[in-house]
Amino acid sequence: MPKLLMPRVWSLIARGWADALRFIAGACVRASDDAAGGGRGAGARALSAHHLSVELQFLNYHYNDWQTCLIGAVGSDPTRCAGGPTPQSVTKAPILASYIIILKDLDEKIDNILDIQFLHGYYEPTLLLLYEPVRTFAGRTAVRNDTCAMAGVSLNLQQRVHPIIWSTGGLPFDCLQAVAIEKPLGGCLILAVNSLIYLNQSIPPYGVSLNSVAGHTTNFPLRIQEGVCISLDAACVVPLGEGRLALSLKGGQLYVVTLLSDSVRSVSSFHLDRAAASVLTTCMCVIEEDFLFLGSRLGNSLLLRVTERENRMLFSIERPLGATIDLTSLENEKEKEKEKEKEAHSKDSDPASKKRRLDTLSDCVASNVIEISDKDELEVYGSDIRTSTQLTSYVFEVCDSLLNICPIGDVSMGEPQLLSDEYNRHADGPLVELVCTSGHGKNGALTVLQRSIRPQIITTFNLPGCIDMWTVIGESGEAQRDVHKDMEGIHAYMILTQDETSMVLQTGQEINEVDNSGFMTSAPTIFAGNLGNNRFMVQVTTIAIRLVKNGQQVQNIQLEWTACYACTADPYLCVVSSCGRALVLALRESKGTVQSVRLVPTRQHVPHKPPLVKATPYRDLSGLFTTSDVEPVSIKGEFDGKNKMKGKNVKAEGFKQGVVYELNDEDELLYGGDQTPASMASIMLAEQSKNPGVPRRISRWWKKYLVEIKPTYWLFVIRDNGNLEIYSLPEMRLSFLVRDICGGARILADSLESVSAFGLSSDNEEIQTATQGQSSSVDIDNLREILVAGLGNKGSRVLMFLRMKNELMIYQVYKYPRGNLKMRFSRVQVHIPIEEDGDRARPDNDSYETWLLHDNVRQLRYFGNVGGYNGVFVCGQRPHVVLLTPRGELRAQPLGADDGPLTAFASFNNPNCPQGFLYFNSKSELRICALATHLSYDAPWPVRKVPIRMTPHFVTFHLESKTYCLVASTSQPGTSYYKFNGEDKELANESKGDRFPYPMQDRFSVMLFSPVSWEIIPNTKIELDEWEHVTCLKNVSLSYEGTRSGLRGYIALGTNYNYGEDITSRGRILIYDIIDVVPEPGQPLTKNRFKEIYAKEQKGPVTAMTQVLGYLISAVGCVKRLTLPWRGYESTIALNVQHSWAGGIERDSESECVALERLRVVYLSQASASIYIWQLKDNDLVGVAFIDTQIYVHKMLAVKNLVLIADVYKSISLLRYQAQHRTLSLVSRDLRTVQVYDMEFMVDNTNLGFLVSEAEGNFVMFMYQPQARESYGGQRLIRKSDYHLGQHVNAMFRIKARALPPARSINPPHQRHVTMFGGVRPLSLFYSDASVDAVEERSLVPRSRSHATAQEERDNESCFFVHAAGVHRFIRPSLDGGLGYVLPLSERTYRRLLMLQNVLNNYCCHIAGLNPRAYRSYKSSRRPAGGGAARGILDGDLVFMYQTMPHNERLDIAKKIGTKVDEVLADLNEIDLLTAHF
Repeated sequence: MPKLLMPRVWSLIARGWADALRFIAGACVRASDDAAGGGRGAGARALSAHHLSVELQFLNYHYNDWQTCLIGAVGSDPTRCAGGPTPQSVTKAPILASYIIILKDLDEKIDNILDIQFLHGYYEPTLLLLYEPVRTFAGRTAVRNDTCAMAGVSLNLQQRVHPIIWSTGGLPFDCLQAVAIEKPLGGCLILAVNSLIYLNQSIPPYGVSLNSVAGHTTNFPLRIQEGVCISLDAACVVPLGEGRLALSLKGGQLYVVTLLSDSVRSVSSFHLDRAAASVLTTCMCVIEEDFLFLGSRLGNSLLLRVTERENRMLFSIERPLGATIDLTSLENEKEKEKEKEKEAHSKDSDPASKKRRLDTLSDCVASNVIEISDKDELEVYGSDIRTSTQLTSYVFEVCDSLLNICPIGDVSMGEPQLLSDEYNRHADGPLVELVCTSGHGKNGALTVLQRSIRPQIITTFNLPGCIDMWTVIGESGEAQRDVHKDMEGIHAYMILTQDETSMVLQTGQEINEVDNSGFMTSAPTIFAGNLGNNRFMVQVTTIAIRLVKNGQQVQNIQLEWTACYACTADPYLCVVSSCGRALVLALRESKGTVQSVRLVPTRQHVPHKPPLVKATPYRDLSGLFTTSDVEPVSIKGEFDGKNKMKGKNVKAEGFKQGVVYELNDEDELLYGGDQTPASMASIMLAEQSKNPGVPRRISRWWKKYLVEIKPTYWLFVIRDNGNLEIYSLPEMRLSFLVRDICGGARILADSLESVSAFGLSSDNEEIQTATQGQSSSVDIDNLREILVAGLGNKGSRVLMFLRMKNELMIYQVYKYPRGNLKMRFSRVQVHIPIEEDGDRARPDNDSYETWLLHDNVRQLRYFGNVGGYNGVFVCGQRPHVVLLTPRGELRAQPLGADDGPLTAFASFNNPNCPQGFLYFNSKSELRICALATHLSYDAPWPVRKVPIRMTPHFVTFHLESKTYCLVASTSQPGTSYYKFNGEDKELANESKGDRFPYPMQDRFSVMLFSPVSWEIIPNTKIELDEWEHVTCLKNVSLSYEGTRSGLRGYIALGTNYNYGEDITSRGRILIYDIIDVVPEPGQPLTKNRFKEIYAKEQKGPVTAMTQVLGYLISAVGCVKRLTLPWRGYESTIALNVQHSWAGGIERDSESECVALERLRVVYLSQASASIYIWQLKDNDLVGVAFIDTQIYVHKMLAVKNLVLIADVYKSISLLRYQAQHRTLSLVSRDLRTVQVYDMEFMVDNTNLGFLVSEAEGNFVMFMYQPQARESYGGQRLIRKSDYHLGQHVNAMFRIKARALPPARSINPPHQRHVTMFGGVRPLSLFYSDASVDAVEERSLVPRSRSHATAQEERDNESCFFVHAAGVHRFIRPSLDGGLGYVLPLSERTYRRLLMLQNVLNNYCCHIAGLNPRAYRSYKSSRRPAGGGAARGILDGDLVFMYQTMPHNERLDIAKKIGTKVDEVLADLNEIDLLTAHF
């Protein structure tokens, strides 16, 4: 096995060889494919046998009852394999040596492997190979067809002998894949584009044609599948059960294929049932036999629940087309007939009457065998059920979906609507949002992306002097509510903290200040919350604790010391003093009056030595905090793996009556055990056959998560020696100890794992030594706050937040078999920067109490229900919202508040603001907000997907009307086409019957989209002509010299009439103006309409457009036809002409040469493109200038008078328009032959670069430097940097970088633009060594460099930074998805990060042992012109790992590169600030 796969393949279990070894074999094939650098596309689906080797890690196996269990442990101890019915048959499986099978040695014809599968039902593992010895294609089926073949190879692992035991040739040329069929049928199913073929070694093959095309492309004997006209191109298939498969077509149709067999198990027909219409599927898999996962690259992936219908249908073999009988209704009819017979028998008992019923021969023979109910008669006539197949119909229910926004074809920046005025008032730049085109066909949609959360601001109050804020819930009412969801009730009071007093506000329909509320107002409040299931309110001030119920004081406790921190975990309250002590109180309720409720201290006190720094209580509902192993939970009537009835073995016939099965260890079911049944699959199938009404899956693994868990209570304490101690409440027993908690370790282990739980007492000398020993941590002074919260469903995900001076560390709890609590902490790879203003030293004009109050304001606030989410809000200079989504993903979303730092936060549930929240900004403004409900926060960026059920192609924002212009298309089967009749085109109609799959024809349309309601504006949809395709869409600013002058925004479209390859292409330029009209009654969105300005046909297809200096510039393709007499040229000359770019014919074999010699003439098309500059004048376009360029220009950009064009084959060119001379000339171009996907300008002060995305996944930076020697006097663009992304970037746009805060800005500022792009992996760096004339050096940390020093580095080099702004894992543009940005950097910052990368390259362990430096180097199939790869490539995946590394490793790396940790972190944080758009 390749070493790359060993870490992933730890163990493997399956019921047959097909399931057991499919993953390893498929992974080896993929690994060989990836190593060769190729991919399986539609035109090259085969893998060459010369490069294909099947390398397997084989194990000894135990075989029993035709069920094979293969278990492999790579690099570990041998694993047990349970295959026999008794424990004595369990033997250890030694690992055999790996070896390679060369397929050419088996048979020299085996080549171009299409698929590889393991077959069921063989004693030895048998491998099926589907291959194509000699390739062909659809255009040559008249000469060569049926080129595919199949071979079955038996693998004798002991002798290493691999004979071919089964082979079949003459299969259709369009075979796609093979599917192994489970027993009892066995064999395999071959999927071709137009046919289905079943093959078995013991019986003749059986195949059906799925459309009429199969009869003309293959000679393989096929039967016609009536009532079906489908194509299996790009289809996915997965087995559902015995002889049943789920088939998803490329159009989203979901079919259930049933293999119908006779009494000798010979497949004699297929039954295709269209079950549902689903998403456009890319892959499929069955999960737990009850769920079907549909993975899609073009839409949202779905999780379907598969259930069988109650009615059981029967399909007769003798009548395959009309003998479908409902057995359920048949049984009811039989019961009715029996009742009628009993009544007739009671009325007429004369035997002569019975004899008269059998007078004719037809009365003696049953018309339907199924109607015979007598057992003796069934023995004579034979049961038709034995030669029939039971059809099972399935119901597919959608359980869940995964959001997917790829492929992103186009991106546009727009202005968000329905925002509060506060955003426009405080924003330092324009507020923008991203709108992307996503999906295809019926999965087409528009996606709205925002990087930050922009809450809906309901109202704002000005309350100066407030430091902190809390909201408490009033009387809960009739039902007790869960404390974990503390926002279920209505907040009755809001408590505000000031320097020396507190303010109490009563919240209802209005917010009013109250005096007699039971709360203390003469002292500042440090905490307020609820206890007793929200029936009591507790207030903690610096001098007292007060318990309140319904506005009346219940208890008042005076403190002997000054309190600085408090927190609750119902019913416990923890108060921390300024002198390092902690007081834990519990709410005690006794029967009687309200006055009998008291807060009493716990019997055991918190040890006060070493001094305590931070403490917080926690109420656990996850069950992870436990001192003993969790006992197995057995549910009655469920099979869980182990039999409680000892001495009895479970047989394969079914379950025993009265036997309760339980699951002690999941590994026993997964890897086998002594008492695991021999074949659970056969048991479940047997039980299902006996009880057809029961579900297919008897074991419900998910029910263990529904068990109610009793809450436990814990106290987290951090001491000044850096130790974290976890005490159990109320016993106050030390249960967990972590040393150096502030060191940022990846794993926090229990230092008391060797100490038993019974020995954990304060008198234990070992415990005292561990707790009182001084830690080597020096980061305890940087600790500001600790918070432990259970997020998710029932608090199942326990997270510990540690707020340090400059970062926030998040740890999550996971199970671990050792230790007292059977758990550990692992650090979450989420980095949230924390910025503190100035020093923490006490000002001279403030008292100690005031400084202590300000210093201990909590910035980590847990909320239970804000917009339907629970999480933690992080206050500060850069506020974030940490959410745990329902799918278990931890999301850290920044809050889009541009009015300074947020000082306080509180959740707020009010009738006027349900599930909202409050916060204070730096201007002492209290804002009442709510989350926007139209956005989904279960993504790295807040996202909204608007389905349009069309294929979106282009989208652009029209600034004047504040609407989006969208170009989309719909596909319909077309029966007509244009053909060339020698002079002109002629429309021809074809009718090939109902079983012919007609091609899909696209119909384009342009429409306006409203950003308010996110729907198409009525009466704005314009249908384009048939066969007309839109190739480009631009919002251009043109100067109009008609009735008015000046620049105005127009919508410009370029089209092409796609009639076919034999007809000359033509196109149109369409210019629309969006005007304001009187809206229709009741439809306010109809105030905007299209007004056609210009629409005329051009000489060729219009492929690209933009504007330059108020003029419209377009690229028009020109096609020239050259007629060559074939017989007038030699073969070699004609062949050279054909192989040139202008050649329309390629010859690759001798048979094709013979076919070409029959032609009289050869038509060779020569393609070129022309660039035209137009002036809009009197609703007409007047030509200004033109220039001939390369082959096919598909992208155009302009800045000032410079025009950058991208060719589909000839890279990029730079043009210049001289308005005085009205000339358009070529300045420089790239001389390489490269396919360009997209391009954008790079602006860095006075420097201008050209960033190009190539088809091979590379980023290349060009610059125009005529003084350079390698530029040939400016004729050639200089390649300054390159970078391999690994994805196709097909959308770019540019935006100005955000301004730095005043403390970080320099004078003059560094003027630069951020280039956003789509289709990359996260975090990558980019550098250009271009010399510049004026590069302003930004101030670094520490900011002591003067402007004069920065001026000295102006002539240094310019750097660029590439970063993934927010990557969606199942949503990447093109087929991978993602968003990123490119940012110019200073030379000094780049040098620091370059040294950091060089150290991290050898310091870190990379995934699968891969080399990031080699991966990021330039990849090209051609030899790059101008030398090798350019220098300056950095890997951001590696660099940004520095943020989440342990502190000691950070310090070690910083010393190696000669810098400080704070400087590196400050550079990375500053880059994030500069790109904090959207």
